[in-house]
Order: sequence, then C-alpha cells, then structure tokens
Amino acid sequence: MFLTFFNLLILIYLSSTKCSSSSSHFSNIVIEKVKIIVDSVKVFIEDESLKNYSNNKPICVLVLHRGDCKGLKIKQNDKISWQEQICFLWKCIRTTDKLIMKIFDCWAGSDTSPIKLIDNNGYTREQSLISTPIYKHFNHSAYSLGRLTVRLQDLDYIRLSCSIKFCSVCNLDCRRNNTPKLTQNMSLEKVEDWWTEQIKEEKKNFEEICENNTNENNGGGGGGLNKILNFLILFNIFFIF
Repeated sequence: MFLTFFNLLILIYLSSTKCSSSSSHFSNIVIEKVKIIVDSVKVFIEDESLKNYSNNKPICVLVLHRGDCKGLKIKQNDKISWQEQICFLWKCIRTTDKLIMKIFDCWAGSDTSPIKLIDNNGYTREQSLISTPIYKHFNHSAYSLGRLTVRLQDLDYIRLSCSIKFCSVCNLDCRRNNTPKLTQNMSLEKVEDWWTEQIKEEKKNFEEICENNTNENNGGGGGGLNKILNFLILFNIFFIF
C-alpha cells in the first residue's frame, strides 16, 4: 500500500503542471476517477531468423477489464478509481506457433511523466501496480493483474503504453530468455524441461513446430484474411476477447 501511494506521489511531483500544497487538493487527486488512453501496441521482431515477418508483423492489442479478465471491458470513455483491480489482457493475431511473445517497456502516465510498469526484460517494476505477465505462448496471449494508481494533476486521463517483441521458439536463446524470472538461474537442461512442459501443456509438438523453418509464413492466404483483420481493427478487435 505504501508503494502504491509512493508511485502516486512521484507522478504528481513530476507532473509538468503546477502542484498545490493543499492536502485537500491532494486527496481529490487520489480519489479522482480517470480515463485510460491505451496506445497502439508496438510490435518488434527480435530474431534474425524471422526476417520474413518484418513486413508482415503480428497485430497485437491490449484490452483492459474490470476486476478479472472475465470482467467488463473498460471502454475508451470509461473511468476507473485508483483502488480498482484491472486485468491487462494482450492478444496477438496473424502469427504462428513458432513465434513467442514478450511484453516489455510498459508505462503509465504521460510522455513527460511516465511511470514504468514493466521493464525491458519483461518483468514488473512494481507489483502493486501490475504483476509480471502470465503467458499462454501458443495462444499468443498474456495477462496481468494490477491497479493503475497513477494520476496526472489537472488531467482526467492517463496514457498506457506497451511494446511486444517476438522471437522463434526454435531458437535456444529465445527459449532461454522467455522462461519465468524464477528459472533464470536454472541450468540449460532445466530450462529445456520447462519449455517441454509448456509445449505439452498447450498440446503442441516441438518437432512439428520447428521441422520447417522456411514455410511457416504463407503471407498470401489472401484477401479473406485481410478483410477479417480490417474488420477486427475497425471494431477494436473486440470479439477476440
């Protein structure tokens, strides 16, 4: 709880607008409900062996839900209170089983006063604001739970921005860099055992995924897919959640 207020205090201090020393004014900022403007998710292809994807990147979205991930979707003009639990739900389409994702560089606030939520290695910077994402790698989705206590003085909104990078599960470095934080000091054998378990859990076959490294991106597949993608984008990809 202390850290939650500490983050709130930092952002109010860093705000480019004039600060008031009034405790009542501070209280109003704390209890004020705000809108969340979710920036478009930036997508990067990290693995050199996946150059074919550079011009046909996956499309990823971040959608917020009240309470848990089955709760009501938080829409553009909805407001949240500082103590309200939120599910952060990421989903990617136009991808394959070969690609695995990592969420990184997430922040809330503004360009000039950002509070880092998830660092460049994909781990939370502050557990009271957001948990480290939990992935369903072969479903190309992930979620975190948290509370956006960040506030900007004299503004009724905050911005939320995240990036996602992809690498190939067939690449050893990719697998090693995408194991949970607690496994980072594990031996290579243990890391491989962890991935074997994940692949089995999601009912996939590692050999089948990696046996053909040149044929996973059929690109064309045609106009039908593009029409579907355009439809989803126009309606904020509402139905995939």
